[in-house]
Amino acid sequence: MEREPTDAQGTFCPNPECLASGQMGKGNITIHRRDLGHVQADEIWVKAQGVILWLAMAIQVSTQLWLGGAVNAHRHRHLIGAVIGQVRACALCRSLLFCVDGLSTY
Repeated sequence: MEREPTDAQGTFCPNPECLASGQMGKGNITIHRRDLGHVQADEIWVKAQGVILWLAMAIQVSTQLWLGGAVNAHRHRHLIGAVIGQVRACALCRSLLFCVDGLSTY
């Protein structure tokens, strides 16, 4: 089954509680706060025209929804903090548990 691409200018949010509900052509498509369940985050290094950069990103595992990402020249707490902040912005207002792999910047 082939899916048609979403037209951000002609689509409005169907969520009746959303401030953008019924508004078309505003370009204001966002992720509503949700119960994230299991989120997976990781960082990788990438090459870009002779420069090595770090890319950190996070997805909701059950839906494979991309929650956010950040790029920085260094793998430090500012990079990780940016991604964790994006995950928190997508989550419902409740306690979150972050499990890490031992990287000291977490």
